[in-house]
Amino acid sequence: MIQRIQSIYLFLAAIVSGGLMFLFPLFVQDGNIRNLSSEPVFMAIAIGATLLSLFAIFQFKKRQLQVVLSRLAVILNFVVFGLMIYHYFQLKKLGETEMGMAVFFPLAAVILLVLASKAILKDEMKIRAADRFR
Repeated sequence: MIQRIQSIYLFLAAIVSGGLMFLFPLFVQDGNIRNLSSEPVFMAIAIGATLLSLFAIFQFKKRQLQVVLSRLAVILNFVVFGLMIYHYFQLKKLGETEMGMAVFFPLAAVILLVLASKAILKDEMKIRAADRFR
């Protein structure tokens, strides 16, 4: 169900972790712009997190699976963020390097995924409460 708030959060997380990261630079090293497409490891993990978020949207009848998928996407986003920070410090040793805006997009995706998980769990609590009244 696309109209639920958790579906919107999951969709926005997919856009942030997959779409926007390709548009903005990760690093600027000595005037050279390094995008997500120039870093295959980051790209693979970001695409994995994006696919998990998109797949979770269509699992609206299986709320527990949605929570698991969103938490896996959170873990993947933390992994890609950690790898980006590590890579930044490795590049910093080699020369003048600046972080691009795309480095912080996994953190925005994590926030959206946590909000989605909370909304999914809130729906689950409502459904359990309604089952008790029957």
